Amino acid sequence: RVLARKLYVKMRVESDSQFCGEYATKRLARLSEALAAYAEAHEKKQAQLFDAIAIRIQRARAECTTPAEFELLRKKLEESSCDGVDCPICLSKLKANPERLDRARGPSAEEIVASLRKEYEERRAQKKSPVELPPGYPTSDVAYAGPHCRLKPTDQTEVKKTTKRSQLKPQLKPLPTHTIGHSMVKKKVKAEAFPSVSNTANARTPPPPNNTPRGAVNNVPASDDRSRYGVLLSCGHCFHDACLSTFERYVEMAAVRGEGDTLIPTCPLCRKAYIKVEY
Repeated sequence: RVLARKLYVKMRVESDSQFCGEYATKRLARLSEALAAYAEAHEKKQAQLFDAIAIRIQRARAECTTPAEFELLRKKLEESSCDGVDCPICLSKLKANPERLDRARGPSAEEIVASLRKEYEERRAQKKSPVELPPGYPTSDVAYAGPHCRLKPTDQTEVKKTTKRSQLKPQLKPLPTHTIGHSMVKKKVKAEAFPSVSNTANARTPPPPNNTPRGAVNNVPASDDRSRYGVLLSCGHCFHDACLSTFERYVEMAAVRGEGDTLIPTCPLCRKAYIKVEY
């Protein structure tokens, strides 16, 4: 059927001039549409490539942001809003992380003295710890005499004698047996050697106490305050940690499905690549 149609079109084009013009215009229109679609797809891919390169360049620049620059951004945010900084996603107030404030303040003089005192006590306890002797040495007559402790010659001879005697004597005694005819029958082992089931049941440790907070219902944990703390981006915007983490997961899922251009998340407001620190 295809060959027959090709032959018919060839014969009609050669014989009919009007049909030849219509066929040429239709064929050129199809070719022009295909070339336009190819050029549009190529331009779209090129634009995506340039955007990805620009985002990576922005991310590389953001990673060079110093703590002093973040401090300036933090001061600008606090000066711009008198009532407090709001999260642009959930429109609620942001909380400053107290751990960051403690780290920025640094340890006090009392804390430094306490840490030095603790290290000194640990070193002193290590020096006073007794010497660990190998098994077989008599521990009753040996006293601690410093890290380089040595036994007297008489004590060493006594230790050699005790070790020789211990080597000659068997350490494990066999169970007593008695003969009945030609068979050897072992005596029954006392039942006291094995703990009873009732004793082991009574010796079990009690279950741990229930430390579930009051806010947890149906095994759902209470809300974590850390998720309500703010994070400051290198572009100058501030969000809740939970809100920004949810947006980052959404961007990652969209990129995996093929809807996004890159896996690098961008700011929801200015669409710039960023790095985040505690607010």
